[in-house]
Amino acid sequence: MHYAEDYKQGCCPRIVADSSKRIFSKYSMAFNGQCLIDDSFLRGEGITDFGAYAVPPRGIALAEAILME
Repeated sequence: MHYAEDYKQGCCPRIVADSSKRIFSKYSMAFNGQCLIDDSFLRGEGITDFGAYAVPPRGIALAEAILME
C-alpha cells in the first residue's frame, strides 16, 4: 500500500535512466557482474546533487535522508 507521504520522499524514474546510460557506456569486458544501486553508483561516478531526482524536485530523497542520519 502506498501513501501520499511516501511519494514525497521518493526518487523520480530519471535516476534509473541516468544510471543506465552511464552503465551502458562502460566497456563491458571491464565492467560486468556488478550489483548496483542507482544512487550509490551515481555517487561513485561523481554525482553529488541528487535534488533533481527527488520528488518533488529539489527535496531530499529518502535514500539521502537515511544516509545523512
